[in-house]
Amino acid sequence: IMVGEDLDLKTLIIKATDKEDGDLKDKVVIDKGKFDNNKVGIYEIIYKLTDSKGASVTKKAIVKVKQPQMELNESPQLEVSD
Repeated sequence: IMVGEDLDLKTLIIKATDKEDGDLKDKVVIDKGKFDNNKVGIYEIIYKLTDSKGASVTKKAIVKVKQPQMELNESPQLEVSD
């Protein structure tokens, strides 16, 4: 993402399911660490899911916050006739 852009970290979750409990997407706990969408950097986001029987899984995602590229101001072009 670019600096200042909003990012809902839940949108990075593709699937969170369990054989016994079914869809558990709403049960995922997100540890955003030092993630700051207003500061350039590479951030590690930790996702943890625990089912009803206590079994859990943890996954990591990397989010890169980049500075927008500045557009170069090109000189205008001018043609004249004699």
